[in-house]
Formats: sequence, structure tokens, C-alpha cells
Amino acid sequence: IEFDALRLPIVRDKYFIPWLVAWVQDLVLQHISRHCAKLLRDLEGGKIADACVPEFDHLRAEILEFDAVCYLNRVSNRAVLNRWYEISQDGLAVESAFEDVNRGVTALDSLCKLHEQKAASEKLQAVGAKLDINVEAIKSIQGKVDWVELFIIAAYSVYLIHYLGVNFGFHSVY
Repeated sequence: IEFDALRLPIVRDKYFIPWLVAWVQDLVLQHISRHCAKLLRDLEGGKIADACVPEFDHLRAEILEFDAVCYLNRVSNRAVLNRWYEISQDGLAVESAFEDVNRGVTALDSLCKLHEQKAASEKLQAVGAKLDINVEAIKSIQGKVDWVELFIIAAYSVYLIHYLGVNFGFHSVY
């Protein structure tokens, strides 16, 4: 059997590109997974504000871009090349890695939202405490204003009685 020197470049050119696409998908998913793990470490380290807001938006954008651009259903019009592509994806576990990354990002998103809600709750409690202090101050001032109003009403009552007495001809000895 004679060796076909052209067969190797043909096989390489046909089957290498689908495998390469699957391998790049695997590398991108590994990168996203490491990014997700870094954010989780930041959350555990107490850098919640730094991790949840800008970095998490960047991570979501990476996953969206991967899903839209890299995660392909097929790479060729030829069925044999698409089967090889599927075999390459199965061998590199691209689909399960994508599911793992999505699950991890969903869990991380829930954790970020939990921390944001906790921070909002703490701020709300602080505002509530300040509000209680202000309500007590208003109650104290209102009590003093009530006494002032009582004094003013008493003074007006005395003047009203005086003027009524003078107009009706009562004695001014009272």
C-alpha cells in the first residue's frame, strides 16, 4: 500500500478547523469559569461592591458574546464535518462546560443580588433609626408648641373677655 502524501493535508484542512473551533470554545469557557471563580473569591473576601457591579456586568457580556458568536450549532454544510465537530465538542465537554458556567453565573448573580439586598436593608434600617430620632425630636417640639399655643389662647381669652366686658358695660374690677 502506497502512502498518499496528499491525504494528510486534506484531512488536516477538513477536520482541524472544526476541532479548533471546539477547542477555542473550551478555552473561552475555561476563561469565563476562571473569571467567575475570581468574582466568587472577591465576594468571599468582602469586595462585594467591587465584584458585583462592574465586573459582573462584564462577565455577563462575555457569556452573551460567547453564546452569540462562539457557540455554534454547525461549522459546515457537510454533514461529516458537523459530526466531527459534535464529536470534538463531546470530547472536550463543551456543552457541559457551558451549562456549568451558566449555572455558576446564575448562582453568582443570586449571591450578588442577595448582598445588594442586604446592603439596601442595612441602609433602610439606618434611615429608619434616624427617622425614629427625628420623630422623637418632633414630638418634643410639638409638646412645647402645645404649651405656647395654650398660653396664647389663654391670653386671647382674657383680652376677649376684657373687651366684651367693656363693650357690655361690666365693671372693670375683675
